[in-house]
This record gives sequence, C-alpha cells and structure tokens, in this order.
Amino acid sequence: MSERSQSTTSLPTQEHNPKLKKRSPNWLPTEEEQLAISWLHVSQDPESSNNQTGNQFYAKVCEHFNTMSKLHYCDADQIRIRWLAMNTATLKFSAIYNRICMSPPSGSSPIDWMKMTRELYQANNKGQAFKLEKAWEVVRDSPKWVQEGVNARKDPGSLLSLQQSSSHSTPSRDFSSS
Repeated sequence: MSERSQSTTSLPTQEHNPKLKKRSPNWLPTEEEQLAISWLHVSQDPESSNNQTGNQFYAKVCEHFNTMSKLHYCDADQIRIRWLAMNTATLKFSAIYNRICMSPPSGSSPIDWMKMTRELYQANNKGQAFKLEKAWEVVRDSPKWVQEGVNARKDPGSLLSLQQSSSHSTPSRDFSSS
C-alpha cells in the first residue's frame, strides 16, 4: 500500500458534513448586470421600497433575479453578499467618473474620461481592474451613483488627485484680477 492511501487525515467534504455548502460558480458579467437590474427594480418600487426589512428586500431581489436569470439559482444570502461587493466597487468607480466629468481635462472626450476612470480605479485598488462595467452601466444614472463624487468629501488618501493623474490638462489662468 502506498503512503498516500494509508493517510488517515482527510479534509471535510459535503458527504461527511452536510452543513458544508458547495461553492457556487463565479458570477458572470451578465449575471452581475441582472443583479443590478433586479436591485434597482426592487429598490425603486414605490409601494415597498422603504417599508421592508433588509431580509425582505434581499428576498425580493433574489426572487426577481432568479426569475430573470436562468444561468444558476442564487439564494438571498448569495445575492446580498455579491451585491455588497458590487455596490462598493460601482460607487467607487462612479465617484472617480463623476469627478472627472465635473472637471474634464481640456480637449478630452467621454471615451478619454472612461479610460482615466479605469486607470484611477485600478491605481486606487491595489492594481485590480474594474470588472463591473455592465452592472455600472445599469446603475450609473440612479441617484445614489450620480451623487457619488459630487458630494464626496475630498479625502486625499481615497482618490488620486485628478490634476496629478491627468497629463492632458492644460493650466488654467485666472482672468478675474486683470
């Protein structure tokens, strides 16, 4: 008998411990987009948007998501956990994008703004690229995301200075004192 087959230590498996959950598959961009659609659908429902608990809210998001997405079933906890991560990332991305849009570098276009936003996001997130653009496109015009960056306090540690990062900007001149 080989040394490997004589080993008595084994890792817990679902067969031995039914409480262990099988890891669900990675979320696809289309599923993240649908989750954003479902979250907006439930959060903008005027009849119940403020009259429900968090658990009730995520149960409704889950129901809408599973009705619309047929790729794989997700329970309310999976929906909540994924949404929290997506929410944080999309709000950060919106803050950067909205600040660039409010003061775009001279001669730049919306395509340039997206490129700068991606670069700044990655620089501020330990080299991690923003992978939620489909979901962000769904939520970006919603009030929560539009306000991000507009009302954000200027924390030098949270975002790189747009002036430092933009090589396209031209110096501005104050003509009021002439």
